[in-house]
Order: sequence, then C-alpha cells, then structure tokens
Amino acid sequence: MSCAMLPAMIRLSLVILCCCLSACLYGQQTVGLPIIVDFGDQATALTISDVKVEVNRQPVAVESITPLAGQHLQYALINAERQKTLWPGGAKQQIDVASQFLKQVVVAGFDIGSLVNFSVESYLDVSDQKDPRQLAAKLLANDGSGAAMYDALAMYDAVVATASHLADKPAIPGYRKAIFLFCDGEDNQSTLTLTGATVLLQRLGIPLFVVAPSSVKNKTQGKNLSKLAREAGGRAYFLRDDAREVNFDFLKHDLAHSFLLKINVSLSQTMAGVTITAASQPKIPIIAPSRIGLPPSDKPNPSTNAARLDKTPRYTRYTKEQLAELYAKCSPYTTTKVEDLESKRVPLPPHECAGVLGWMRDSRVEKLYTPEKSPQ
Repeated sequence: MSCAMLPAMIRLSLVILCCCLSACLYGQQTVGLPIIVDFGDQATALTISDVKVEVNRQPVAVESITPLAGQHLQYALINAERQKTLWPGGAKQQIDVASQFLKQVVVAGFDIGSLVNFSVESYLDVSDQKDPRQLAAKLLANDGSGAAMYDALAMYDAVVATASHLADKPAIPGYRKAIFLFCDGEDNQSTLTLTGATVLLQRLGIPLFVVAPSSVKNKTQGKNLSKLAREAGGRAYFLRDDAREVNFDFLKHDLAHSFLLKINVSLSQTMAGVTITAASQPKIPIIAPSRIGLPPSDKPNPSTNAARLDKTPRYTRYTKEQLAELYAKCSPYTTTKVEDLESKRVPLPPHECAGVLGWMRDSRVEKLYTPEKSPQ
C-alpha cells in the first residue's frame, strides 16, 4: 500500500466513524404520527399497504397503523378569555359552543379531561376529570359576566404549554390524547411564533382540533389556526356567524377517521420533512404533519409563559357594577410590567386588579403582596 493512499483512507475512516457515532447517538426511533384519513362515509379500514411514507424524500417502511376510533379521550380543552372577541355573539357564543362540545363529543364517566383558560397566562382550572360538567362550570365562570378580561392573548404559548402538560401524562391503554382549542385566532402576546409553536406540537405528536368563527376563516387569524391544526395532525373548523346550536358530527367524524401511523426512522434534533400519501386508487385525502422530529430534549424555561400552566386561585366573580368600578380603578396599570413593580418605579396596584389585569396573575407579582415575616 502506497503512502499516498493513506490520507484518503484516513478520511474515509473518519467518515465511517462519524456515521457510526451518529447512528449510536440517534439510532432508529419509532415515531408515531397522528393522521386523519378522509374516507367520506366509507368504512375506516386502513392497512399498511394503503399508505406511502417518505422522510426527506426517501421511502420509509410503515411499522403499523392503529385506528383510534372507539378509543376514549384523554384530552385538554383550551378556552380563550377575551372580552372583545371576534365571535359575532361575543364571549358567550364561544362559551356556549364549547359547552355543547362537552355534551356531544365527550363521553361522561370515561373520557378524562382538563380545562385550560388563558389570556396572557394559561391557567389549569380543571385537571383530569371524567365529569365534563366540571369543565363546563369553569367555562361559564369566565364568560365575561363574572370576570373581566383584557385583550392581551398568548394563544401559541397556551397551546404549547397545554400540549407539554398532556404529553407528560402517562399513556392509558385504550385512550388517545387530543387537544381542543376554542378561540378566535387572535394572538398578540405569545413568546412563541406560529412556526415555533408548530414545531413543538409536531415534536410532541398530539393532534390539535380548533373551533373558531367563520368570520376569521379567510383572515390571518383563520389561516394561522388552519396551519397550526393541520401541521399537528388535526383540523380547524369555522362555524357560521349565527351558529348557536352546533351539531358536532363533523368533529366526531374526524375523530372516528383518525389513526396513529408508526414509522421507524433515524432522526436528529433537526426537523425532517415527511410526506404521507395514499398508495391506493382512488387517492384518499390524508391530513398529516409535514415535518417530524425528536421530542424536546429538555423542558422549556419555566420563567416563560410558554412553559407554564398556573394552578393559582382564580379571580372572583363580580357584578356588572363592581366590574365597571374595578376597570376604572385598575385601568392606569394596564401597561405596567412586573419589572416596574419589582424596581418600585410604579406603586403596587390594588391587589384585586388581578381580576382584570392578566399580567398580574404571576407568582412574581403575588410575592410582592406577601408581607415579610419579622425576625424572631
């Protein structure tokens, strides 16, 4: 062997070594993808040979396809708290629609649900309950007549915080995880962008179903909701402006046509493009994420809204007169920040302003109202 060949052989050895190290580091992972297959009214039978999967444009074998029809829900309902909502019937219409969802779609005594109400921050107001009436009661308590909401909303943060919370719960045999979001698509306070929220949802693999008013469907809010839901393996539904009594057969149809598709593939922390199409004729429409990736390698920073579901006590109910008085008292502090209070640049607002100022429902603010104990 000539000496001239040695550098080339060394380079080849290094390449092989790097590939081996990469394979050892990441290896093959079984990745589950939530999909909806639109059979129409046909039977929901689906086999491995019915679909074709490519990852980064390379064919990948399908390990299994599990129908989710008939499985119970381990779900989270996310409700946007907003006074000036884009729902034509106001906040009450959104609450009524969410309550009808709980009656029609959720199976009392079996499905396990949690309720997250959000404005700037996200609150876990009901956790792991089999009685949907407990979730409905908390929705009604925040319909705008019993509590005040400003127009600051962090929707993407709320969705990701909820998905992370639900993903951390142990899987229950015979149950499927899903998130249902009721909102108008407005977001003006999230630390996450649409892209950032989408990527995190794709990594967590929990489908998202959105219910919003048709008035936003062709606006930025509606387009963002559609993309967010579709990329998470779910769908966005836009109800007629005059919708009061809603038949949720459209949502039950998609739940009955949902599947968990598993593939075995080598992934890194970089997102990989995935394409899922029907291999049979005629072609069947499939809703599925367009990217996949490893689950988040670490927990989000707990200091950000995107990482947290607060369990602190909720604000109290007020009469309309009390509410108007509270608004007047607290309006000077609308744009105040926590840092302003901590540095004492701004005096503490009345404690009860936490009922109308979302930014005040923060543990850092609450500590400022707790008197220090005098030394013994």
